[in-house]
Amino acid sequence: MMQLRIGTRGSRLALIQTGTVAGLLKAKAGIDSVPVVIKTAGDIDQGRPLFGMGGKGIFEKEIDAAVLNGEVDMAVHSTKDLPTSMDGGLVIAAVPERAAANDVLISRGGTMLEDLKEKSVIGTSSLLRIAELRHMRDDLRVKSIRGNVETRIAKLDRGDYDAILLAEAGVRRLGLGGRITQVLPLGDFPPAAGQGALAVVAAEENAEVMMALRELNDRNAMAEVTAERAATGTLGGGCEASVASIARAEGGSLTLSCSVFSVDPKKVLTASLTGAADSAEELGIKAGNDLASRGAGRVMDEWRVREKGAYE
Repeated sequence: MMQLRIGTRGSRLALIQTGTVAGLLKAKAGIDSVPVVIKTAGDIDQGRPLFGMGGKGIFEKEIDAAVLNGEVDMAVHSTKDLPTSMDGGLVIAAVPERAAANDVLISRGGTMLEDLKEKSVIGTSSLLRIAELRHMRDDLRVKSIRGNVETRIAKLDRGDYDAILLAEAGVRRLGLGGRITQVLPLGDFPPAAGQGALAVVAAEENAEVMMALRELNDRNAMAEVTAERAATGTLGGGCEASVASIARAEGGSLTLSCSVFSVDPKKVLTASLTGAADSAEELGIKAGNDLASRGAGRVMDEWRVREKGAYE
């Protein structure tokens, strides 16, 4: 019987996500698998904010290289962490059913975002979340935070922060949903492309693996992720850009909203489009081009100039 090797990071969340995919492989395709833990640059360098480490791919590059050279057969990633342009020969072979795409606030004392005191310290590692916080509560202080979900919550509990922002999907996958103070609405805190979705990556030329992974794919989730990544990729967005992208596919139709947040707390550019789900990539490119034509590149450059001062 075929047994597939799944490349993964060693964090508890990564292993849980890999276990989810392994379970789907067994249930839907009758295939056994084994996790292979690979350490990435993002795991090694915990000192710098993510946006200061060269953009997306810091949690995937070494794992994807192992897929390409045959050390593992496939990899499981959080889609939001993936570069919008894959290494040559690699593809997202499957996107299983998607979890919630929202961000959540976890605060000490259960205080909601709108009730946090002026100058409260908020922890996040995302430039997009910094920008969104500035638009909602410009009176708050933002401080860099690194580490896995459990480490960040521990830093909150010991008083380093008054609240932290995290992805809802990761918190719930870890069984920590009870720690959530507030699920932030997508309208105010639209996520990075692919948030809440898992990406199963494989070498396109590996026909046997590609065939097996087709059984795991959720068509709506794949369409949503494809549109979001196309919009963000067209703009050149990543960890170093304040670009949000969220799509919803249903009944063969897909609605996409892509936003670029300015340094100016009152300015945001948004493109919202609806089209056929099977034209998801074209819809994403169209949204990205629309924003680019309205000055999105200039808005993104403003943040790049301010990156070093984005955190206190």
